[in-house]
Amino acid sequence: MSQPRWLIAGSMLGWCAVAGCRAGGSGAGGQPAASAAAPDRWADGKALAEERARWKASWVAVVALPSCDALGADARAKCDAARDARARLMELEQRDAPAADALDAALELATRALAARRILEVHSLELAALAAASAFAPPFPSGSAAPPAPPASAFRPRPGGSGWRVPLPPALAGHAHERPKFEDPVRAYDGIVRLAFARLAGFLQIGPLPTRRLALERVRQLAEREGPTPAVRALLDEAHVTESDAGQKGDLAKLREQVRARRDGGGG
Repeated sequence: MSQPRWLIAGSMLGWCAVAGCRAGGSGAGGQPAASAAAPDRWADGKALAEERARWKASWVAVVALPSCDALGADARAKCDAARDARARLMELEQRDAPAADALDAALELATRALAARRILEVHSLELAALAAASAFAPPFPSGSAAPPAPPASAFRPRPGGSGWRVPLPPALAGHAHERPKFEDPVRAYDGIVRLAFARLAGFLQIGPLPTRRLALERVRQLAEREGPTPAVRALLDEAHVTESDAGQKGDLAKLREQVRARRDGGGG
């Protein structure tokens, strides 16, 4: 049997379980075997153990996350929390912590990294808008009366001409034309969001049944915290397809419906 791999799309739209990760089998005449009677193919825990060994080895290539200091106290606090959550998950994986502890750490990392990515995306868009507005703000004509201006410290002179650029918030002052500088943190924190979801997907899809049940509870908590995001929906959809246990599959279906209802505005 080929070993499972978890591929995570950069758009965060889903996880695909490749060869060896589809649940069930074929009964007589090529018909699907009854899921209730099918043995748990992941019961021995070997597949998850091998996947966790790959996760552990992957920390060798871990890189430092970009600083968020220039974006203000709120962004810095969220980035620091995500960085600490990543360090916690790394520490647990390096010492082969129990699945329940690793799941808690993955849930915490997903929550913290999503929060950091959101605020970084907002700042990146703000920088783009401010840079565009500043670039096209016309100077006052020579000799015309300008309206009363805020304190000079709130503005930046337009290089090579008269007039003023639009004011920038203190945390962004001096960075309006440096959006790429802040896209790096967005990409970096998106990467640890995907890392956290990969861990949750692994436990949810190839762990022994008790571990899959623990993982489903963590995903339920994540859905309650984050709402019906595309990443959460994709995680549940793929797990529902691969699940062979009738009870777990039913619980996945219920949570999928709850998340879908929240997305459609039909319920909490």
